[in-house]
Amino acid sequence: MKHTLKSVSALAATLITFGSLAGGANGAIITFNGNQPDGNTFTTLTTYVENGFTLTNTAGVNLLVDNDFSGAGISSIDDDALANDGSTSIFTMTFGGGAFNLLSLEHIGAFGESGTYSVIGTLVGGESVSDSFSFFAGILNTHTFTNFNNLTSAEFASDSGGVSSVLDNINVVAVPEPSSALLLGLVALGLVGRRRRD
Repeated sequence: MKHTLKSVSALAATLITFGSLAGGANGAIITFNGNQPDGNTFTTLTTYVENGFTLTNTAGVNLLVDNDFSGAGISSIDDDALANDGSTSIFTMTFGGGAFNLLSLEHIGAFGESGTYSVIGTLVGGESVSDSFSFFAGILNTHTFTNFNNLTSAEFASDSGGVSSVLDNINVVAVPEPSSALLLGLVALGLVGRRRRD
């Protein structure tokens, strides 16, 4: 009986460790930092890559990365961030290593303007999830996404044409490939089997 309890405890500890390795080790925050020289100037890009995540313009809309938003009436963002110059369709996010979870981001309206974003996530199986949030002039807020897990892509679009906004600190987690998860699981089972023999 004591041996069984020890095995169960060992299995539980191993699974907790496995869960930490599989779920928490691949988190990243897309900060846009360090990509812009000093001064209130935009860097215009068709794609932006950070931590293995790629943001690609859609419908010919450029990605604008800036590090000084004082001219846009924003003092709460003091480093590089992604700016929308008022275009309707913004960008699509993908991860080069496969699937990812979209957790949260910061957002604020620029030039005294407010509006709404829509986000559509495409799941690994082909289904989709959607969410939206409002941004307000000069007010920095955080939006948390629900059920935006195992995505192959996420499309961000402004529902407010001609309205400027800024996004920053996009919180994402890369989902381990099934083969990696399987390997970790086999290691966990091997450890449990070894403890039982001991």
